[in-house]
Amino acid sequence: MLKLSAIFFVLLIALGVVGETILPFYGGDRELAARVSKVSFVLLGGIAFAFAQPAIWGWFIQAVQNAIQRSGTKSRMAQTIMRPGLKSTARSAGLGLCCFFLIMTAVLAFQLWLQR
Repeated sequence: MLKLSAIFFVLLIALGVVGETILPFYGGDRELAARVSKVSFVLLGGIAFAFAQPAIWGWFIQAVQNAIQRSGTKSRMAQTIMRPGLKSTARSAGLGLCCFFLIMTAVLAFQLWLQR
């Protein structure tokens, strides 16, 4: 999913670079071009961010576990964080966040298309 996220980020950058040169595709209609550009930015950015969630949370838990392991602490909180299944639980939560962000991206894109 992280590779797909990177592809969407590259497409987002490409859309930013292209800018207003796409105006002839819309027959010079600036309002339509603006709406399509806004919706495109929202969709590409939202999808890229959503697909990165499992990797972000997996990396975060791994970084925290590494820090706790280096410190050598034996507190109850550290033992909870050092559980072997916590990383997979965090990735599952990341998938849930991915779905949530995808739904919210679709809602925002729809609202922008309707110009609300």
